[in-house]
Amino acid sequence: MIKLEPIKGKKVTLREFELDDAKQLYENWGMDEEVSKYMLWKNYKSIEDAKDSINYYIECYKKDDPFKQYAIEYEGNVVGSINIVTSKRHKTGEIAYCLSQKYWKKGIMSEAIKLLVNYYFKNYGLIRISAETIDPNIASRKLLEKCGFELEGILRKKYFCKTNKNEDAYVYAIINE
Repeated sequence: MIKLEPIKGKKVTLREFELDDAKQLYENWGMDEEVSKYMLWKNYKSIEDAKDSINYYIECYKKDDPFKQYAIEYEGNVVGSINIVTSKRHKTGEIAYCLSQKYWKKGIMSEAIKLLVNYYFKNYGLIRISAETIDPNIASRKLLEKCGFELEGILRKKYFCKTNKNEDAYVYAIINE
């Protein structure tokens, strides 16, 4: 089994999910409609849904899948998640993230993004890491800009969302120069 090395920062640690994290995943953000408002996944209806997701993440760890899902640990609690999908061939990655609203505006996600980006630039030799955010999610766009990402373009009407209409996706990227 491939083990993900924990990535430690000042406030947060990014680490593998464990089945024991299911309750916190479910309660802290998995069932929260406000957290998932701009996400493409459906909210969890039970802790079993959270366990199913974690089992999928564990399978990805075992087979060294290009998709890596990290738990964001803060003050001993799992408060969010951040993932990256990498392409070894192209030396690129794409990230996505979410955080319990109890922990918004504490610098947690900006630290998590910077930790993950720096780790993958240094240890995986990535050249480019991108992220997409849905048009109404202005806070996420500002967060990416704060972390050094630049707007590259807008993919018009790309995703059918919980707003019951197709929304534009803003594409951001950061380059390892």
